[in-house]
Amino acid sequence: MDYNYSSDIVAVAVAMIGIILVVALVIYILQVIGMWKVFKKSGEEGWKAIIPIYNQYTMCKITGVNPWWVLIVVVASGLTGALGESDLASVVSLLSSIISIYFSVLLYVSLARAFGKSDGFAVGLILLNPIFLLILGCGSSQFIEKKPMHDLLFDNINKNKSTENVNPVNNQQSSTQTNPAPAAAKHCPNCGAEVENGVEFCKSCGSKVN
Repeated sequence: MDYNYSSDIVAVAVAMIGIILVVALVIYILQVIGMWKVFKKSGEEGWKAIIPIYNQYTMCKITGVNPWWVLIVVVASGLTGALGESDLASVVSLLSSIISIYFSVLLYVSLARAFGKSDGFAVGLILLNPIFLLILGCGSSQFIEKKPMHDLLFDNINKNKSTENVNPVNNQQSSTQTNPAPAAAKHCPNCGAEVENGVEFCKSCGSKVN
């Protein structure tokens, strides 16, 4: 009687998939609990931690990171999946990975600073996110204030906008200083008619102005 190895392989594969799903579920639950606690300390509703993408948007709100990064990451990931296996997809996939890594660094460094933690703690938030979120949310650390990390993209954009808004005012002030106001017109003391500057006699009555 031949032994059926294929059934054993299927059983092992199903067991491994089950273990992976259980581990993933445990990690997700721990992450949600930690994020829930962090949100509560920051003045946000804890339930926002349950909703994917929206929880990242909320994290941006409490840390001061520009929330447009969430949309950029989502769009970049979506483009990678939509392009399939083309050469362009490889390039987009690489850019998407760089964007996601940068956003994670930007977000969790800002989160650590908002709670008075060092940038080294932010490394833990990036690499061991559920554990360090639990430490931050369930520990004694309290939310201090928004201290966002320098954003290489949006900080420079806002800086350029501020410069553009200031320049017209400066130009207007400089033009006002360069072009002095015209001298006040003179009037004839006899008839009251307006007399041009430099003229000694009134053209209306002939009286001497000066």
